[in-house]
Amino acid sequence: MPVVLVCEGKHDRAVLAALIELRRAEKVRSRQLRELRATPADYFLVRPVREDEGGILWAEKMLESVLNDPEIKTIAVVIDADNKLDSKWAAIESLSKEFGFETPPPLPWPSGCVVRAASDRALGIWIMPDNQSQGKLETLLGRTINSNDPNWNYADSVLNEVREPRFAEVDRDKAQLRTWLAWQEPPGLEFGTALHAKKFNPDHAAFDPLMEWLRKLKDLDT
Repeated sequence: MPVVLVCEGKHDRAVLAALIELRRAEKVRSRQLRELRATPADYFLVRPVREDEGGILWAEKMLESVLNDPEIKTIAVVIDADNKLDSKWAAIESLSKEFGFETPPPLPWPSGCVVRAASDRALGIWIMPDNQSQGKLETLLGRTINSNDPNWNYADSVLNEVREPRFAEVDRDKAQLRTWLAWQEPPGLEFGTALHAKKFNPDHAAFDPLMEWLRKLKDLDT
């Protein structure tokens, strides 16, 4: 059975799928949980029934569904810290205890976290961007952009000049990244597509700890 990955939304799934395909050359499938046993893959990304479903509450609910299936042996969850790193850790700690896993160690986890259960199951936990900083998927992607890129720095300064910003400060990294992508050719690529198009460097060192964590989980599954 593949490593079963639960994350918050379609952009997270697309980025993880692109990185696994580009860096590990392994088979990734994004399907609804009910399709798991009929889908050959190395990594299985759980997709919601409706496209508009997602977010941290959906991810926690779906993780609980996955954990309730004792035949799924290797599970991974990827969520954003946003500006609540400690409370996100506490929510996952509570679920892991409920299902008989070891208590996750205190943060930070520079290499991600994997906890085991007596039933020989493994639960991998990754809190974007790096298990030690506030932020999100977009924070990690932004770290792969050349710091001397004039458009990247200008996108940051443009946000300071917005007269009536309608985004929350916690979403600033998202706003900067979307602005920068709007100035690429072609404009406005989605994150997974942008990785395949090498707008983000899939081999950037910023991705290394995440990829090593995914490899570790796959090795447990074999």
